[in-house]
Amino acid sequence: MKQKMETWFNYLISGIFSILGFAGVTSCDKISGIGTRSCEYGCPNADYIVMGSVKDGNGKPIKGIQVVAEQTYSGKTVQRDTLYSDEKGQFSLSKNEHPLYRTLDVIFNDVDGADNGGEFESKTASKVKYEQTKKGDKRWYDGEFTATVNVELNKKASE
Repeated sequence: MKQKMETWFNYLISGIFSILGFAGVTSCDKISGIGTRSCEYGCPNADYIVMGSVKDGNGKPIKGIQVVAEQTYSGKTVQRDTLYSDEKGQFSLSKNEHPLYRTLDVIFNDVDGADNGGEFESKTASKVKYEQTKKGDKRWYDGEFTATVNVELNKKASE
Protein backbone atom coordinates (compact mmCIF):
# COMPACT_ATOMS: atom_id res chain seq x y z
CA MET A 1 0.00 0.00 0.00
CA LYS A 2 2.82 2.37 0.88
CA GLN A 3 4.50 1.75 -2.50
CA LYS A 4 1.24 2.50 -4.37
CA MET A 5 0.90 5.72 -2.39
CA GLU A 6 4.48 6.76 -3.23
CA THR A 7 3.92 5.97 -6.92
CA TRP A 8 0.70 7.97 -6.96
CA PHE A 9 2.43 10.86 -5.15
CA ASN A 10 5.30 10.82 -7.72
CA TYR A 11 2.79 10.96 -10.59
CA LEU A 12 1.00 13.86 -8.93
CA ILE A 13 4.21 15.83 -8.34
CA SER A 14 5.40 15.12 -11.91
CA GLY A 15 2.08 16.34 -13.27
CA ILE A 16 2.24 19.54 -11.24
CA PHE A 17 5.82 20.20 -12.34
CA SER A 18 4.85 19.56 -15.97
CA ILE A 19 2.02 22.06 -15.73
CA LEU A 20 4.37 24.61 -14.16
CA GLY A 21 6.89 24.11 -16.93
CA PHE A 22 9.52 22.05 -15.16
CA ALA A 23 10.94 19.13 -17.10
CA GLY A 24 13.66 16.54 -16.70
CA VAL A 25 15.82 18.04 -19.46
CA THR A 26 16.38 21.77 -19.89
CA SER A 27 18.30 23.85 -22.39
CA CYS A 28 20.99 24.19 -19.72
CA ASP A 29 21.72 20.46 -19.51
CA LYS A 30 24.87 19.12 -21.08
CA ILE A 31 24.08 16.66 -23.84
CA SER A 32 26.86 14.39 -25.00
CA GLY A 33 28.24 15.28 -28.41
CA ILE A 34 26.78 18.79 -28.46
CA GLY A 35 29.19 20.59 -26.17
CA THR A 36 28.65 23.26 -23.58
CA ARG A 37 26.21 26.10 -24.22
CA SER A 38 25.26 29.02 -22.09
CA CYS A 39 21.87 28.81 -20.44
CA GLU A 40 19.55 31.35 -22.07
CA TYR A 41 15.88 32.07 -21.92
CA GLY A 42 14.22 34.92 -23.74
CA CYS A 43 12.62 36.13 -26.92
CA PRO A 44 14.25 37.31 -30.14
CA ASN A 45 14.17 41.11 -30.41
CA ALA A 46 15.55 43.97 -32.44
CA ASP A 47 15.54 47.77 -32.30
CA TYR A 48 13.57 49.43 -35.09
CA ILE A 49 13.87 53.12 -35.94
CA VAL A 50 11.67 54.99 -38.42
CA MET A 51 12.84 58.53 -39.12
CA GLY A 52 12.80 61.20 -41.77
CA SER A 53 11.55 64.62 -42.73
CA VAL A 54 8.57 66.31 -44.35
CA LYS A 55 9.01 69.37 -46.58
CA ASP A 56 6.91 71.38 -49.00
CA GLY A 57 7.68 71.97 -52.70
CA ASN A 58 10.08 74.80 -51.79
CA GLY A 59 12.11 72.66 -49.38
CA LYS A 60 10.58 74.33 -46.30
CA PRO A 61 9.94 71.99 -43.33
CA ILE A 62 6.29 71.32 -42.47
CA LYS A 63 5.29 71.04 -38.81
CA GLY A 64 2.31 69.00 -37.58
CA ILE A 65 2.09 66.42 -40.37
CA GLN A 66 0.64 63.13 -39.14
CA VAL A 67 3.02 60.26 -39.89
CA VAL A 68 1.56 56.75 -39.67
CA ALA A 69 3.98 53.81 -39.77
CA GLU A 70 2.16 50.57 -40.67
CA GLN A 71 3.72 47.15 -40.29
CA THR A 72 2.08 44.53 -42.49
CA TYR A 73 2.37 40.76 -42.53
CA SER A 74 0.85 38.59 -45.26
CA GLY A 75 -1.04 41.59 -46.62
CA LYS A 76 -2.66 42.53 -43.31
CA THR A 77 -1.84 45.48 -41.07
CA VAL A 78 -0.54 44.06 -37.79
CA GLN A 79 0.74 47.22 -36.13
CA ARG A 80 0.20 50.93 -36.60
CA ASP A 81 2.07 53.77 -34.87
CA THR A 82 1.23 57.46 -35.26
CA LEU A 83 3.52 60.42 -34.68
CA TYR A 84 3.81 64.02 -35.90
CA SER A 85 6.54 66.06 -37.57
CA ASP A 86 8.22 68.72 -35.39
CA GLU A 87 9.12 72.36 -36.16
CA LYS A 88 12.02 71.19 -38.35
CA GLY A 89 9.71 68.83 -40.25
CA GLN A 90 11.45 65.82 -38.71
CA PHE A 91 9.99 62.72 -37.10
CA SER A 92 11.46 59.71 -35.35
CA LEU A 93 10.06 56.55 -33.76
CA SER A 94 12.11 53.93 -31.91
CA LYS A 95 10.79 50.53 -30.81
CA ASN A 96 12.13 47.22 -29.60
CA GLU A 97 10.11 44.27 -30.83
CA HIS A 98 10.15 40.80 -32.33
CA PRO A 99 12.32 40.80 -35.49
CA LEU A 100 9.61 39.72 -37.92
CA TYR A 101 8.95 42.85 -39.93
CA ARG A 102 11.44 44.14 -42.47
CA THR A 103 9.23 46.52 -44.48
CA LEU A 104 6.54 49.07 -43.69
CA ASP A 105 4.24 51.62 -45.28
CA VAL A 106 4.54 55.23 -44.10
CA ILE A 107 1.50 57.47 -44.63
CA PHE A 108 1.68 61.27 -44.41
CA ASN A 109 -1.50 63.29 -43.72
CA ASP A 110 -2.06 67.01 -43.17
CA VAL A 111 -4.47 67.00 -40.23
CA ASP A 112 -4.24 70.65 -39.13
CA GLY A 113 -5.72 72.21 -42.28
CA ALA A 114 -4.38 75.61 -43.27
CA ASP A 115 -2.15 75.90 -40.18
CA ASN A 116 1.60 75.37 -40.59
CA GLY A 117 1.96 76.50 -44.19
CA GLY A 118 -1.32 75.53 -45.86
CA GLU A 119 -3.19 72.38 -46.76
CA PHE A 120 -1.14 69.54 -48.24
CA GLU A 121 -2.05 66.40 -50.14
CA SER A 122 -1.61 63.03 -48.43
CA LYS A 123 1.21 60.78 -49.58
CA THR A 124 2.20 57.16 -48.93
CA ALA A 125 5.67 55.65 -49.08
CA SER A 126 5.03 51.93 -49.69
CA LYS A 127 7.21 48.94 -48.88
CA VAL A 128 9.93 50.97 -47.16
CA LYS A 129 12.78 48.63 -46.23
CA TYR A 130 14.76 48.65 -43.03
CA GLU A 131 18.54 48.67 -43.29
CA GLN A 132 20.59 47.03 -40.56
CA THR A 133 22.60 49.76 -38.80
CA LYS A 134 23.94 47.73 -35.89
CA LYS A 135 24.81 44.04 -35.63
CA GLY A 136 23.16 41.76 -33.08
CA ASP A 137 24.81 39.71 -30.36
CA LYS A 138 24.23 36.34 -32.10
CA ARG A 139 21.88 35.35 -29.30
CA TRP A 140 18.44 36.89 -28.81
CA TYR A 141 19.23 40.44 -29.97
CA ASP A 142 19.18 40.77 -33.78
CA GLY A 143 20.55 44.33 -33.86
CA GLU A 144 19.26 47.71 -34.94
CA PHE A 145 17.33 48.40 -38.15
CA THR A 146 16.59 51.87 -39.52
CA ALA A 147 14.15 53.07 -42.16
CA THR A 148 14.58 56.64 -43.38
CA VAL A 149 11.74 58.33 -45.27
CA ASN A 150 12.10 61.90 -46.56
CA VAL A 151 9.08 63.25 -48.43
CA GLU A 152 7.97 66.36 -50.22
CA LEU A 153 4.27 67.14 -49.97
CA ASN A 154 2.41 69.16 -52.58
CA LYS A 155 -0.11 71.79 -51.60
CA LYS A 156 -3.73 70.92 -52.30
CA ALA A 157 -5.17 72.61 -55.38
CA SER A 158 -7.51 75.52 -54.55
CA GLU A 159 -11.15 74.70 -55.06
